[in-house]
Amino acid sequence: MELDAAQLFENFEEKLNKWRADCHKTIDLFFKRKCQEFYQIIAEKVNKQKKEMIRLQLNVNELIRQQKASLEKIDSLKLDVDHLGQEIILIEYNKCFQINTHPLVIDNNSLNIIESKLPLFNLTTLSSPYAGIYHTYGSWKPLASNNKFLLKHQMPNLCLLDRELRLVKQNVWTHGLIWDMCWSSTLACFIILTLNNVFLLDENKMSIQQVQAIKGQRWYSCTCSDTSLFLSTAKAGSSINEFKISSSIEFTKQWQSPDTCTKDEWIYDIVYSNETLALMIGEQKNKTKRMELRSSMTLDRIWLLRLDIIDLQNRAIRCCLLNDEEWLVIDRSSSRLFHITKDGKVKTTIVYESEPWRACLFGSNILAVSNENGINFHKL
Repeated sequence: MELDAAQLFENFEEKLNKWRADCHKTIDLFFKRKCQEFYQIIAEKVNKQKKEMIRLQLNVNELIRQQKASLEKIDSLKLDVDHLGQEIILIEYNKCFQINTHPLVIDNNSLNIIESKLPLFNLTTLSSPYAGIYHTYGSWKPLASNNKFLLKHQMPNLCLLDRELRLVKQNVWTHGLIWDMCWSSTLACFIILTLNNVFLLDENKMSIQQVQAIKGQRWYSCTCSDTSLFLSTAKAGSSINEFKISSSIEFTKQWQSPDTCTKDEWIYDIVYSNETLALMIGEQKNKTKRMELRSSMTLDRIWLLRLDIIDLQNRAIRCCLLNDEEWLVIDRSSSRLFHITKDGKVKTTIVYESEPWRACLFGSNILAVSNENGINFHKL
């Protein structure tokens, strides 16, 4: 799994947008309350003037009825009418009130971004699964994640699960056995590998499109960088093909045996990280397994680690990228997980509770392990 800044920012952007929406809601409520207060003040003022008009009208009517009005009363009434008229004019032209506004001052500390340390992975203290999903009969075991969603095959569908493990979207898969899957941030698609074909899965539309530019090989594993798609072939003396990915997918180069591995060896898995490729290699004759870290540009070897694995059935071993550029090796032949440091040392080995096939880091703090019966989810 390759870490992608744009994809990671989407998770933070959701929180920022929620904060903004909450702020807008607070401002709207404040605005509504002030509008009600101002309306009440104006309404009281208008009602007061109406009452004064009624009072003056009653006084005038009473004077007319009595036909007795001293000059003093007439002058007083005239003054009251003039004063009322002036106030009505002020109200009509919005000069009776003045609204004082002040710019809204936002405390810069209202929103802080604090760098937090990624959880350190410790295989010896791996927590018990906090959740799990059973494979339906006929489901393929590979997993892939873009930190937002986890992709799995749940017969007969391809399913996207969110961080709460809720089914978000699904689409029927009709293209046969899935050998591997990975995420391409450049294409904004999941890449799905079958023995003879490569497919793109759009996470928004859940549309499945075959890549017509990639044909004529038997494929086994896949991985992506920002600029390239790497595919290894399903044969002894495996080769690695690199394809440039942008608006289209174009063949770039091919590395063949013995640059990749010997003619008696098989590349079971390839995983990209920070301009390197992790290769999981099995020797077909002596049944041994090893892990190599290579340059993704030149395929030059950076380090080699021989694993304590002898598998008479030559079953595939897989790996997944952990935090801090460390690795988890999955060996289903012995049901073991190997924690590998960034410089190629075995840090810890444990026997997993059920035969593990694949593993995938889902975000920075969830480890998904696909086993014989389903997927276990562990908090890191």
